[in-house]
Amino acid sequence: MRAPLTVLLESAGLPAGPTEPLYVLGSLALAGWSVSLVWLGVALALDARRTHRVPGPPHPAWVRPVS
Repeated sequence: MRAPLTVLLESAGLPAGPTEPLYVLGSLALAGWSVSLVWLGVALALDARRTHRVPGPPHPAWVRPVS
C-alpha cells in the first residue's frame, strides 16, 4: 500500500525517497512544529509560576457598609 502523494510523484516522474526535497521539507516542518510545542509548554509553565498575584480590593456591592 503506497501513499497517494508517492503515487502522484512517481507518475510525474519525481522520486519520493527519504533524500528527496519534499521529504526533507516535511522533516523540517515536523521538527519546527515539535520545537514550537516544546516552546509553548515551557512558556506556559513559566507563566503559571508567575501568576501569584495579590488580590485586589473587594467590589463595593459585596462589602457591608460600616456603621
